[in-house]
Parts: sequence; structure tokens; C-alpha cells
Amino acid sequence: MDILQLAGATDNTYAGVEKFRKSVFVARNPTVGTGIASLDGAVAYDATEALMTVYNSASATNGDVEWIQPIMLRLKATAVNTSATTQQFTISLDNINRYTSGGTTLTGAPLSQDTATGWSARTSKATINFGVVVAPAASSDNIIVSDVVASRAIYAANDTTEIWFGSGAVTSTGAVTDHAIICATPAPIHIGRGCTMTVHAYGASQAADPAFEVEFFYLEHPPTTI
Repeated sequence: MDILQLAGATDNTYAGVEKFRKSVFVARNPTVGTGIASLDGAVAYDATEALMTVYNSASATNGDVEWIQPIMLRLKATAVNTSATTQQFTISLDNINRYTSGGTTLTGAPLSQDTATGWSARTSKATINFGVVVAPAASSDNIIVSDVVASRAIYAANDTTEIWFGSGAVTSTGAVTDHAIICATPAPIHIGRGCTMTVHAYGASQAADPAFEVEFFYLEHPPTTI
């Protein structure tokens, strides 16, 4: 992605490059090696049952300018499902807060550090919840942006799925292998102010619930001052 090349630039050729350096984030499960449970026995898409919600708390009314651009979602199975013949992910965008309750809150941390005097990390506008998440009904403006199959068999422990948003990977589906790479959308998607991205996970004939270690990488448009 050109925007990521900008974020990682080593000079000041582009205006605002320092802002972008502070604007790439990762949110992950709190404890390394310990997964977060997903919905038990989810067998079909249900708009009110989500694996993850990413809400942009920035407010256009308040003059905030931050938009959120997902880069990649990595899921590593730590507890496995049983009997499933597929593992599927449906992703949507909505212009309301789609989180009600449940799950674990993940805090975005910037992928940058520096020893310069006065340097400080940015606080992300993203509110991220992962696990057994209860969501309100979708609004009439809800858009399903992706509906992809990650595998056609149950997960084994440590099987990993990467879901890329926009360029960065090619689609790879079929029987579970150690690593499946999915291109969710051929172009980047953007979570506007006061809007939510939801990720729903389910499997045909699934019993039990897989648990996942999670890493979510995203770019957040910087504020006008930083």
C-alpha cells in the first residue's frame, strides 16, 4: 500500500510523514499464548453476533478528522472447533456503533517508538472488542464488504488465518493448512467517524467454538495537530 510506504518513510520528503509514523497501530489479545473464545457453535451469519467490532469514536460534529483503515487481521487458533465443514468470515461497515456487550476490549498501540525529547505515542480513536460480541441490529445503511471462506475443514491448534484488506496478499482457500491467507477486499476500506466495522465468524455444521490469538493492524488518519 502506498500509504504504508509513506508511514514507513525515513525522510521528510512528504508533508506530514511524522504524523503518519505515529498512526499505524496494532491491537492484540492481552496475554501472549492465551486465545479468546468465539461464539459457541456459530453455523451461519447473524448480524447481532460478531467476532469483532471496530468502532471509530472520532466525531465529525466535534471536528475530528480521524478515519481508520484496516490493514490485516491475523487469527491463530488456540482452541479448535469440531465438525465444521467450512470456516467463513463476513465483514460489514455501518454508520452506527455496532457494539452492545461481550468480548474482550483490545487496545491499539502505535508501531513506533522514539527517544526524542517530548516524543509521545498517539492514543487511537478505535474502540475494538473481540470474542463473543453482542451487536445491535444493523442499520439500513449497513454494507457487507466481504464474505470469504478461510477453510473447508476444522481448525487445528496453531492454524493461522490472515485476512488482508486491500493489496498485500492473494486469496488462498481450501483445506486447512498451517497458514491461510485471505484477501478480504481488492481495495482498502475505511471506517469513518462514528462508524463500525464488524467481523462475523461461523462454520457450516460447526460444534464448539474456536478460540483465537488475535492481532489487528490498522492505519489511522492523524489529527491536524499531534
